[in-house]
Amino acid sequence: MTHDGSRADHLLQLLDLSHPGTPLFGFPLLALAVAGGVGLLLDSDRRRAALPIVLYAVAFLALYSRNHFQPARSIFPLVPLLLLLIAWGLSALLQRYWPRHGATGAAAFLGVLAALCATEALAQHRDFLETVDTRVALTDWVAMNVPPGHNLTVLENIQLHPDAARQTGADIRRVSLADRGALLSAEWVALPSFDERSPTEREQLESIRRELIAQGRKVTWRRGNREVPADLNFHRPARMRIQVYGPASSDAPAR
Repeated sequence: MTHDGSRADHLLQLLDLSHPGTPLFGFPLLALAVAGGVGLLLDSDRRRAALPIVLYAVAFLALYSRNHFQPARSIFPLVPLLLLLIAWGLSALLQRYWPRHGATGAAAFLGVLAALCATEALAQHRDFLETVDTRVALTDWVAMNVPPGHNLTVLENIQLHPDAARQTGADIRRVSLADRGALLSAEWVALPSFDERSPTEREQLESIRRELIAQGRKVTWRRGNREVPADLNFHRPARMRIQVYGPASSDAPAR
């Protein structure tokens, strides 16, 4: 990671404060965690137990504020502790100043907050959650279209589930890109895209595709991230573009 820019800028990026309306992260999460931490530190009975959590959270943010590049996953280890500070701290704070109904008020507030977070998450990620993993779609297609016992050679980068052979009845073999002979001699071949790979690997893959076409092979099935909204194109196995080349005589329609 690089270290350009100020620590404050990096911290703002880590906490995603550019989107203050998002209840999952950003300013609301930080503000509630700070309020909860203050509530715990003001409570003499809970102060000793809460202090290590508060110090760890502060040290974590100070450490990561050094980094210019801030992927969202960087803050994931801290989120459970921030949520603990919110739940435990706000409960202590409300009970301190509203002893008769503090526990009920805290439970109601946190319940509403959880509902808002869940609603926001579903609204933001519905397309992603409803998109079928291309490896699952491939397994289903193989079960319906590749005769049991026929060989399907899969490039290992596709990371097909180990139980795919049992589910489909096909003889599935996983090989590396270097095993050119196995890829060219198989009855059925499944190849992924290599958009994020090195130029050498892309050329090797394209060379194999050209030779399969020269053998009279046709793409009998294709699916991948071109069917997924642009903001979900993560170039990862779950959204990988996959093409299946059938035998030269196969007349299965490409889909």
